[in-house]
Amino acid sequence: MKLLFSVLLIVLSAAKSFSQSGDAPNYGIDLCENLYSKLTERGIPVEKQELIPSDSESFPQNLLITVSAENAQNQSEKWYDSSINMIIFAFTQEFAGKNLESLISFVSFLSESNLSYTAVVFLSANDSFPLTVDFENNVFHPTGTKAWVSSLGYDDRICAIVIDSGAERAVIPGTNGTVAPLWLVRTICNSFTSNGENPQLSYTFPLLYQLGFTKKDTRMEAFFEQNIPVAGLTLKTDYLDNLILRDIAKSIDPLVKENWDRHYAFFKVGRHTYWIGEAVSIVFFFLFSIFILLAITFKALSRSDRNVGAARDILHTWYFIPFTLFLTTVVLHLTQGLFSSLATENPLLLVSLKMLFAVLAVFIVFILRISLNFRVSFKASGYHMLLMSALNVFIFSYLNIWLEYIMFFEYILIFIAEKTKRTPTLIIMFIVPFIPFVLLISQIVKHTNPDALSAYIVFPLYKNLLLSCLLFPVLMQLERVLIALDLFSPEKKMNPLRYMAYSAASIAVLALSLALIYQVCVRMLPKTETEKPSFSFAIKERPEDEYTVKAELQSNNFMELNMHELTVESGAPAIRYTISVESKSGVPVYESNYEYTMVSPNKIVFITPDYPAGPIHIVYSSENEGKVTVEAYLSSSEDRGTLYHERITLEQVHTASEEE
Repeated sequence: MKLLFSVLLIVLSAAKSFSQSGDAPNYGIDLCENLYSKLTERGIPVEKQELIPSDSESFPQNLLITVSAENAQNQSEKWYDSSINMIIFAFTQEFAGKNLESLISFVSFLSESNLSYTAVVFLSANDSFPLTVDFENNVFHPTGTKAWVSSLGYDDRICAIVIDSGAERAVIPGTNGTVAPLWLVRTICNSFTSNGENPQLSYTFPLLYQLGFTKKDTRMEAFFEQNIPVAGLTLKTDYLDNLILRDIAKSIDPLVKENWDRHYAFFKVGRHTYWIGEAVSIVFFFLFSIFILLAITFKALSRSDRNVGAARDILHTWYFIPFTLFLTTVVLHLTQGLFSSLATENPLLLVSLKMLFAVLAVFIVFILRISLNFRVSFKASGYHMLLMSALNVFIFSYLNIWLEYIMFFEYILIFIAEKTKRTPTLIIMFIVPFIPFVLLISQIVKHTNPDALSAYIVFPLYKNLLLSCLLFPVLMQLERVLIALDLFSPEKKMNPLRYMAYSAASIAVLALSLALIYQVCVRMLPKTETEKPSFSFAIKERPEDEYTVKAELQSNNFMELNMHELTVESGAPAIRYTISVESKSGVPVYESNYEYTMVSPNKIVFITPDYPAGPIHIVYSSENEGKVTVEAYLSSSEDRGTLYHERITLEQVHTASEEE
């Protein structure tokens, strides 16, 4: 059956193969062919790689420049011991077209450097397409990186560096919850600094990338999916960038045997960068744990009369820890439900409102608790504050080992706050513990993916409980401030009106203080402009009477096969075709000259790369009636900022054989 289909496919498509029109300009193929011809003219051997096997000449192709290792036979023993024997330098064809001379210079350097590994300069097609990010159905339109990397399969001796242009030089250590190994990121950073340049790299990047906060990079993700370690960098595309790339190419080889630590951090002192690996973090965690446990234990075992009385108060008020956590968790959860629309409009404001209402709710409970003399103790509140801060170190270090540094810094601040007794100092120490989280939030806002941030802001119940754990030490300090102010002591016997006035004034002052903290946080956050894509299009529906796309479906019955030939062409340059077949019952397609993806038991979508150069001819077999849907996105010569969308539906009929 497959042989019959193949023969018939050749017969049906042969007549159409010469009608491929090159009249309509196609930026994808034009760019690909232009790069190929210029590189070959300069004596650089370039290999083409098809994105799909069918109609390969109708779509752009990847370009590969391979620089083999010198004395490869002598390197085989070294490769056996080494982690890496191939390094991929991945560029888009758009980047290469704008920086061709710089790229040729880099390739020449690789060829002359007697590298001990095989270097591949990979120029991918269709990776800068405007709709790849915006459309969920991008899985039906393979990009160049995805197509080539999938063909590599899993190989732990390959690593990759993804390069793109940007407003600033930056290192991208990961994407979508995965981080590049320490040795690769450190090599790239060292190459920057050795050329007198400090790359942009967030101090909190391990946390941001591992939690999936960061902007998604589909090119890097394609390598990670094949377990190929990859890091990215953005360059300004000047001579210094070429020096940095050369330094990276030279520096990687001596470091390929280093560990593959993916839980690491760094800090800078002047122009020097110091890296903290996973082993060091674990040692620090044990030292932190010993310090915290000893501090709490010695405090609890002290036999002074004052501490004995405080210990009695602590035992009598133990219930207030779970009660406060329960109350704040409920208020946080209810508040985010009421203001959930802010998750996309202003995520930072939503978090601030959640915290404001949670603090106000507990603040009211504090006032009632003090005025009713319900076992309130300055020392007990301090111990509860210190105990919960210590537990937070263990809780959040378990979630992510990098958080131990933030939480231990927070513990030190709480430890200092617990020693304070004067009211002005208490008020200051109520605000100071917010500082580590303001710094963390600023990094999240600067480097995060807005969609990911919105998803993380609306917490499930258990994450609101974790947020309550973070708030608890600060709330205990707030209670200590109220006790020190002595406004609501039952001994004062205030009349109800004065009591209500004091309460309202206290709540107003607290609300204004939190609002002030919010404004300070907003002003401290980095002012970042929204990144504009290299292509930015508006999608408009074209009226049906103005359609430029033509779709023709011819059906024939041949030796028990119901054969269909679909021809799609357009009078305007096509950016994308999405073509699907849906049957009324049963499998919609048996065999086809194009690969396809099943999206439901009765529907398939053909795999078609972007930027088709001319008419598309799809030949497939089926046995049932159904419909064919062609969606086209076409560029406009009058309005370069617009893509026109056209949709055509054709009925697929069942053609009976003569025997039927």
